[in-house]
Amino acid sequence: INYLRMQPRLFTLANIGNRDVRLNLVPVDFVVAALTALAGDEQSVGATVQLADPNPLTTYELFELISRSLAGRGSLLKLPRPLVWKTLNLSVSEKLSGLPRVGVPYFFIDQTYDTTRAQQLLAPHGVRCPLFSSYVDTLIDFVAEHPSL
Repeated sequence: INYLRMQPRLFTLANIGNRDVRLNLVPVDFVVAALTALAGDEQSVGATVQLADPNPLTTYELFELISRSLAGRGSLLKLPRPLVWKTLNLSVSEKLSGLPRVGVPYFFIDQTYDTTRAQQLLAPHGVRCPLFSSYVDTLIDFVAEHPSL
């Protein structure tokens, strides 16, 4: 998000996400609320849960939401996955984006988490993972206020 904030109209021209890989993001508030609820729930004793988004967005969809929030519009181009992979692995990309090259593969690995048990245990407590679209603006504001994080 930091690199997009530098020149939002320029950097959001091309979407570097892809439509195949879902990136699981959850706000820390959800994790804290979930852990608090589970810690006091006898039903959760011995249970293994995955505190993840039950409906994660693709990296393409995430990029679009961030672009709309930062630049007021979606991206105009969709870059091919191999080009994005090669570009993000260049040393200059690391300096520009702040994303260490060792982190690049995580944006290309398809991961699926089964949140069924977590949802069953959290539902009685009214705890559910919010949609990314409901907190993207808050996330961007936080990044603006804490750019070094």
